[in-house]
Amino acid sequence: FFFDPTITQRNVMPQLCSPRFRTAKAASPDDMTRLPSSKALLEKYCVGAKLGCGKYAEVFHCQSRSTRQAFAIKCSKKVKHWENEIIALKTLSHECIIRMEEAFDGSRAVYIVMELLSGGNLYHFVTRHIYYTETVASQLLGNLLSAVAYMHEHGVVHRDLKPENILLQQAPPDCHTNPKNTRHPMTNIKITDFGLAGIAHEEQGLTRVCGTPYYIAPEVLECARDRKGLTYGPACDLWSLGVLAYVILVGVPPFQAPEVSDVLAAVLKGKWLFPSSVPLSAAARDFIRRLLVPDPKRRLTAWQALRHPWIEDASERSTYPLPVVQASVDTFRQSIEVGGKNDELSRSWVFIDQAMVAA
Repeated sequence: FFFDPTITQRNVMPQLCSPRFRTAKAASPDDMTRLPSSKALLEKYCVGAKLGCGKYAEVFHCQSRSTRQAFAIKCSKKVKHWENEIIALKTLSHECIIRMEEAFDGSRAVYIVMELLSGGNLYHFVTRHIYYTETVASQLLGNLLSAVAYMHEHGVVHRDLKPENILLQQAPPDCHTNPKNTRHPMTNIKITDFGLAGIAHEEQGLTRVCGTPYYIAPEVLECARDRKGLTYGPACDLWSLGVLAYVILVGVPPFQAPEVSDVLAAVLKGKWLFPSSVPLSAAARDFIRRLLVPDPKRRLTAWQALRHPWIEDASERSTYPLPVVQASVDTFRQSIEVGGKNDELSRSWVFIDQAMVAA
C-alpha cells in the first residue's frame, strides 16, 4: 500500500479552502446516551491479553464470540471530553484511519472495540529499523495527509499526531538486512488515538490547550496565555505533521530542550534549523518549511501539502539513506493539557502550569 495520487479521485480527498472546519454530521454528544451498556461487552466478546497501556487507557486483545474475529478493545477512563473520541471514530471512514467496530458505556469507563493491527506503532519502527529513504518518508506523509485532509473535511481535528499514534498494519520485515525492500511497511499505516480530538459542531474555533510537547502547534499554546477570544483550527494538525516529517527525515525533533517548559518556549518562538549533516533534498526542506510556519494562516492546508512537489514527484526526492531516529524523541511523549489541576484529570494527564507558556 503506497500513496497513490489517484486517491484524490476516490472518496477520501476533500476540498479544503478554509482555516476553519466543517460541522461533524455523523455523530453528536447525544449519541453517547445510546451506547450499549458495558454489560453487553462480555456477552459479545472474550477479552484476552493486554496489548498496551497509557496514562488513562488500556488496550486488550479480544475476540468476537459469534464470529471468532479478533479485535482490539480500548478501555478509557471517563476523563473530560471523553465523548470526542467516540464521535470522531463514528464520523470517520478512511483507509488510513483506525476503524471502530462498536463502543460500550460503563459507569467509569468507555470501551471501544476497534480493528486489530499487528505492526506496532511508527515510533518503535523508526527507532529500531535503519534503512529508509525520502521516497518512503514521502509516501508515509502522503498517506497521513490524505487521512488528515479527510478528517478536517468531516469536522475532526486530531490534536495529537505523533509517531506513537500511527500504527503499522502489518509487522515489518527486517529492514536492516533488506535495504532494497521497496514495499516499505512504513507506508501501510493507520492513525489512531483520537482521545484529544476536537469536534466541530458549528463554525467555531477550538480553545482547549492540549497535545504532546514536541508536536504541539504554537497557536494552541497561545490560547494558554489568558487572552480571551483566542481560538485555533485544523492547521494545528499540519504543524504536527511538519514536526513528524522533520523527525522522520532528520532523526531528532526540531525543538529540543531538557525540560518540557523549554520545549514549549522554543515552539512558541518557532525558530529551528536543518542540520548540515543530513543530505535532504531541496523539495523535502521546502515541504517542512511550509508546514512549520508559526502563523497558521500562512501554513499549508492538508490539500495544499498533498500537491507539494515532494509528495507528488519522485524525482524531487533524495535517494540517500536517512539517519536513524533517536529514541530520545520519546522523552516528552505524554500528552499534556494546560490549566489548573482537576482531581478527575490529574490521575490521567500530565499538567503544565500556564507560566510555562507565558511570554
